[in-house]
Amino acid sequence: MLLVGFGVLATILKFAGFPLPPLLIGFILGGMLEDNFARSMQLYDGISFIWERHMTMGLLILAVILVILPGLRNLRLRAKQRLCAGLRMFWTVPKSSFLVRVCPTE
Repeated sequence: MLLVGFGVLATILKFAGFPLPPLLIGFILGGMLEDNFARSMQLYDGISFIWERHMTMGLLILAVILVILPGLRNLRLRAKQRLCAGLRMFWTVPKSSFLVRVCPTE
């Protein structure tokens, strides 16, 4: 029954446009990540090893930036598309240099 459930979930995600290989890699490596994280927390008495080791903190900051950056790019793109749609709707001078510079795709 569990296998059927995962098959249905995979089909739904495939039709929704989610890429399945990263999901599969996450399922496979998730258990190993959890085990190793629990082991490191037991060795260092909590999560203080993150602040004490510069390399760990740097990698954590890099991971946070790489997770947030695509969302920020998407927000900027949507804001620019809304601005261009508004400018095209209310701009009376055809092919002005300002409109071409701000919204290059017409």
